[in-house]
Amino acid sequence: YLERAVLVLRASAPDTTALACALSNLALVLCRTQTISDREKALVLAEEALRISDTELGEDHLDATLSRFQLGEVYGAARNFQAQISLQEAALAVAEQRLSPHHIRIAYMLPPIARAYGHKGDVGKELELLERALAIHAAQDDQSPEATVLRIQWGDAIMRGGDVLRAIDVLKSVEAELDAATKIEGRDEFWIVRHRGQTLGALAFAYSALERDLEAFDALKGALDSEEEWRRITGGRSAVKGDEDFIADRANLGYLHARLGRYDEATALLQVIKASCGGKEEHAELEPYVDEL
Repeated sequence: YLERAVLVLRASAPDTTALACALSNLALVLCRTQTISDREKALVLAEEALRISDTELGEDHLDATLSRFQLGEVYGAARNFQAQISLQEAALAVAEQRLSPHHIRIAYMLPPIARAYGHKGDVGKELELLERALAIHAAQDDQSPEATVLRIQWGDAIMRGGDVLRAIDVLKSVEAELDAATKIEGRDEFWIVRHRGQTLGALAFAYSALERDLEAFDALKGALDSEEEWRRITGGRSAVKGDEDFIADRANLGYLHARLGRYDEATALLQVIKASCGGKEEHAELEPYVDEL
């Protein structure tokens, strides 16, 4: 649909903000695929979108700021986190000036920048930005799904910062909130499945750090079940994780079987995983890990 929209707009409305919007949205979709060629194409499209927005609107226009921010997302998907941070912090500065540092839109811009800092290993800066976003949501009594997702990211960052018990408390509160949401009529079931898996995956990591193996196993099994459910619902698209991360999580589940003394189950699962990724170039880096386990 987006590719058709871009073709039509190139012919009927070239170098317009409408085309820039379509290009940015198509770039965001392409950058989240598993192929290098799609991600390279996404960068070209997002850079074209920013060029059009800056020319038509000016660099300080809010819509041009959105194009700059989305280009940062594309760079982040390509794991160029410094480029992501530079672009998105420039966009954030304009948005703060035009709106206010406490506007709810600022709260939505902060988490991707925080995530990029986390990928670069600066957990302190990641937590600073996430806690600023949380404060904006709290000041506006925002109970939106975005506020819940923010708390998942916050709990994960707290854990990577070393305060594992506090992270577990945060993530358990999110899990309870998601469980309660299943009983609310009209709440998006797909959204709950997706983010329940993300929460349980973070909890599994935290429990493993404390060698609470049974709780880690149950949480990781729940995360994998949620991922499987999402893939079934969406016809094979991953909820949060790419195939390599999904396979690695299944291998870690096998390892937890062994930590709990269930060696037959561990060996059977790991052999199935090894057979599924054997000989496939995209899984070449996983095979030594599975062999080690």
